Amino acid sequence: MKRLLALLSLSFLLYCTHDKPLPSGYELLNRENKGEIIVKEYPATRTATYWSTPQAGIQNSLMLGQLGAYKSFIAFRFVNFSAIDTTTVNSVTLNLEQFFHYGDGGSFQVTAYPLTEPWISTYIYESDWESAVWDDIQGKIDYGKPIGSFTAGPTDSVSTISIDLDTATVNNWVRQYQLLYNDDDTDNIEENFGFVLTLESADVMCQYYSAEVSGAWPFLSISYDPIDQDVQVETDTVYGYIDASMIQYDTDVLPDQIIENPDYLNIGNASGYKTFLQFHTEDIPKEATIHHAMITMNVVSDDDTTNLIPISVIPVFGDSLWDPQEMVLDSLHEVPTAYAASIYDEFNMSNSTATSNMSTIVQHWAWNLYKNYGLLLFSGDEGYSLSEISFYSGKNDSTLVPKLRVTYSLPPDLRFSE
Repeated sequence: MKRLLALLSLSFLLYCTHDKPLPSGYELLNRENKGEIIVKEYPATRTATYWSTPQAGIQNSLMLGQLGAYKSFIAFRFVNFSAIDTTTVNSVTLNLEQFFHYGDGGSFQVTAYPLTEPWISTYIYESDWESAVWDDIQGKIDYGKPIGSFTAGPTDSVSTISIDLDTATVNNWVRQYQLLYNDDDTDNIEENFGFVLTLESADVMCQYYSAEVSGAWPFLSISYDPIDQDVQVETDTVYGYIDASMIQYDTDVLPDQIIENPDYLNIGNASGYKTFLQFHTEDIPKEATIHHAMITMNVVSDDDTTNLIPISVIPVFGDSLWDPQEMVLDSLHEVPTAYAASIYDEFNMSNSTATSNMSTIVQHWAWNLYKNYGLLLFSGDEGYSLSEISFYSGKNDSTLVPKLRVTYSLPPDLRFSE
């Protein structure tokens, strides 16, 4: 009898609580769908590539020489002559710290010429000059007035390269600085717009440290007769203020010319090549939570050369035509970045920071916060070195097309959802 009463009590309790919520809240789930994790791979549906001259002034290296399709001059400007208390300059030496070279060629002749105008015709701050490229200054060089020359070439170890400069030219720079400092008239003084190191031809590319490298930056060593007659000769150092590699890329392809659906997708430091990719991710539901997103590309490998390039990805906000002059790029989010090397067959943007940042981009596409106009891939070291890399576009082999692998979850359905 007791057993029967217990059974009846349990049945009554189950009946009374059948439609009441449980503390966990799980009764709101549709028993048929408790949520799921989905992994999808999206092949690129559109690809393109183009090049534009790198703005190399912000890099911590300077390139001088010529190798293959690449040639580079160096532009300098020194302005801080506050320590020089006279314009009786006896000697001036430009000192550069060389740390690397490309190619097996020999030495080549370098000539320094003054610049006759600002590096950029319209600028707000002089630091804007570091965004100048060869097209900006090639018509502003006074080739009739060489101010120095030297022989450059490969070195086996880090070494200081010293170049004698014209003392009269530096006298003018010092004089101009003194007059400007005292708010005096400088109309009759030849203005200091800097100078450029040029060369006719070479088969080696030298690399030097730039003004961005503390402790190894370019500097002028100036010997002069001071106003204080008790000291016969004095020497002071003036460090580099602005410098930049003036890279020239010899190619039949015009700059900013979009090449749609090419055989290869190029990204480069000296060429300034960049690549567009677009993935159709419209089937990702708005309610999806993106957990992981990774781009994979197949490298046109080169076993003889190790070209290591940091590749960054940025969404295109505007312009579905991918016009480099008109497009608007995302400036709000962290840029996914990963290193690619030409000796490997595959490039995966698989580090945790890159996948997290890429997940944010895909999440915003899913939420329709901005339209998916595709992605721009570029080197984070543009202008630093000669490293270049190419990827298969998949045009001739669909198995080699770039892919975006996305892992996302869907929330469970409500119990009474239709």
